[in-house]
Amino acid sequence: MATTGGLAATSLIGSLCAAHRTVDPDGPHVTMLEGVWSYCAGHADDGHDWRTIEPRPRPQLESDMAAGLL
Repeated sequence: MATTGGLAATSLIGSLCAAHRTVDPDGPHVTMLEGVWSYCAGHADDGHDWRTIEPRPRPQLESDMAAGLL
């Protein structure tokens, strides 16, 4: 599920998948998980390793990931 608009685009992301770090050309998988927006860069359907992070907007999350901060 690549989510580019709506609430997923403007809400804070509080969980990051540590298992799928390679960016998928189709875009990330952004989903609600246990009441928290969760982000998987690899667009995987399963096999996630969700890690709690300090909540941040998606653009900041992707910038932090690119900079190696996450």
